[in-house]
Amino acid sequence: EKRLLVRNKTHIKDTFRDFDEEGNQIAKFQCTTFWSLQFQAVRQAFLKEANSEKSTVGFTYGKNAIEKNYVSSLSAALSW
Repeated sequence: EKRLLVRNKTHIKDTFRDFDEEGNQIAKFQCTTFWSLQFQAVRQAFLKEANSEKSTVGFTYGKNAIEKNYVSSLSAALSW
């Protein structure tokens, strides 16, 4: 809960570039994840059930369970 209330911006910006055979840049991709620490805290809050004894069938247990369960939940989501 403390991580959800942090006011510091925790944005992560990644840039990827693609080059042709001659070394010329042909594409640039930029991805920004806004409020990354807060988003991680939300995932842990909603998906922590997967690590408990009472979890429902379909959840993953063990190492990286929260991340795996998050990706699984995205695959089951409906389009807006």
